[in-house]
Amino acid sequence: QAHHSARITHHVTQPPPTHKGSFITPIALPPSHPLPLSTRRPLADSMSTPTTAAAAALALLAPILAQRIRQSLRRAIEDLPSVLPRPPSGAKPKKSGATPRHTAGSNLHLPVINMSRWADSEGDWEARSELVEAVRRACEETGFLAITEVPERLRKAIRKAENSSKRYFELIKCKRELAEGNRFPSDADAAGLPKAYGYFPMRSEALGYKADVERKPDLREAFSMGPTMASKRFETQLAKPFGSYPYGDDFNTDVVRFLFQPTPWKIQGDSKEETKILQDFKEGLTSFYHESSQLGATFLRIIALALDLPENHFEKAASQGEHCNSARAILYPELTREASKGQFRCGPHSDTGAVTLLWSDSPGLELQPKCAGGGSSGEGDSNQWCPVENLLLTDRKRHMFGDPGTLIVNIGNLLEYISKGKWKSTPHRVPAPPCADQRLNQDRLVLVNFIILAPDFQVDAKGLTQGEHAFSQFIRKGRNRKEA
Repeated sequence: QAHHSARITHHVTQPPPTHKGSFITPIALPPSHPLPLSTRRPLADSMSTPTTAAAAALALLAPILAQRIRQSLRRAIEDLPSVLPRPPSGAKPKKSGATPRHTAGSNLHLPVINMSRWADSEGDWEARSELVEAVRRACEETGFLAITEVPERLRKAIRKAENSSKRYFELIKCKRELAEGNRFPSDADAAGLPKAYGYFPMRSEALGYKADVERKPDLREAFSMGPTMASKRFETQLAKPFGSYPYGDDFNTDVVRFLFQPTPWKIQGDSKEETKILQDFKEGLTSFYHESSQLGATFLRIIALALDLPENHFEKAASQGEHCNSARAILYPELTREASKGQFRCGPHSDTGAVTLLWSDSPGLELQPKCAGGGSSGEGDSNQWCPVENLLLTDRKRHMFGDPGTLIVNIGNLLEYISKGKWKSTPHRVPAPPCADQRLNQDRLVLVNFIILAPDFQVDAKGLTQGEHAFSQFIRKGRNRKEA
């Protein structure tokens, strides 16, 4: 497939035109101002020579021009992403030439990208190239970023999913038997495959490079849903029975059957009130799934350009019926007893798909920066972890976490492979806070959509596919416990 560069070089022979949504505002010279009467005669007298006339004009314009430059620089700096964490109190400045490193425990400021600028700048390739370049820098430097001003339909879907998920988990807490209908699909269970979708109780999962679900399960519960339809080209494989675990006689069939297995919804309760809660939860999470999947497909167009690929490179593989996106509602409940040593709310891991879109009502996420050796191949320096700062978004006058118009985005292993390691699928985790920490030890709700491309989408030159990689991560030893 032919590759082409999407980078656009700014010509310096003339200043770029002002455009809506630009990160950089061109500096305009101030209009001519009439001189006060008291200064006209001396200025006229001073213009007896060209040198003195120029000096007088420059002295008059200099303060005005300096003010304009300061204003333009301030606006430009506000729009540029800040990827370095705040230095710890008392930290000494680094010597010139030293490589900046993230300090363990210091808060990380994610780059912030305004997604409305992509829609507003349609046809303006100069404006879009600036946004693409900002995304490229974020993917190279942190692998994580925040996107603001998401579409209004998605904001409404987030609020609906948030409210219905809280009611669902509250109901499950009181009546665990209602969750049994959201457990294992019979066909996957009979084949010995781990479940991909449905309800995951507390202590039933353990993510991480050294996951141990038996001794150190993650302290969370979740509900996952998968694709709502599959393309006709998968019909033959979906009609076949599962092979023997883990790979069977036809590995590709097992991969397709696993990723497209139906979501087991429980929508009938023991009362009208319970039934409404269950049905509202299904509607809310499904709405979030579809709206965030559309945003994911749009974001992949930007990603393609940032990788110097055609804008539609991921379009088919990310379309409905092809993709294997998986949305989750996750509850990290308040802890009533201290976690074991090395136990997490969510263990250190990187994501298997293309990108991940995440909304959370409160902080708690930690990242392992690229300079600490983070990447999909391993955990790197285990001491280098930085909490994500709950930024105050000046354009929305709200903090990042809890704002329905803001999502955290991170690239997955697929993009690390496609970029040949230039981009890193950054490891991340949710540590278990001390019970006495009133700020962090509280119920924390997360809505997330893992954008997973078509199962046969090729990831690297060796022939690895998206489906094979995702499937291998689901079935790795120590991740799931069916008896929980």
